[in-house]
Amino acid sequence: MVALMSQGAGAAQDPPVATVTSPAVVTATAAPVADQGVASQSPRVIISVTAFRPPREGAVQAIVKVQKDGDRTEQEIGRFGIFPNTEFKAADPSNAQRFGLPLPKELASGGAVKLNVYLVPFKGDGSGALLEIGGAEIR
Repeated sequence: MVALMSQGAGAAQDPPVATVTSPAVVTATAAPVADQGVASQSPRVIISVTAFRPPREGAVQAIVKVQKDGDRTEQEIGRFGIFPNTEFKAADPSNAQRFGLPLPKELASGGAVKLNVYLVPFKGDGSGALLEIGGAEIR
């Protein structure tokens, strides 16, 4: 299991936030092979969402793209939406909503992996929407 930290992580740093104009950016490093668990098990990224504000009108979805360290190309690994489409703020990290997405094995082995979490309008223009990432891990 590998914890996912926001870039430039520090104790007092604000968590990454995605809006329709700007993605949340987080970086993960791969665990040693011995720590990955069963070799045949496909790695997954578990993303923890600690706050959400829906758009004024319509709905949004999160699109997660992974980027290998030193590579400029992105690869979409999954999408998720918040249900119900109502505002929330987790007072405690254990109350966060969690979403699991498959991570290609070649991206989970060695080197840093950057995740870009985009908030994209599903209905309407998405104005006012916000998604706060409380953390994530590779399992």
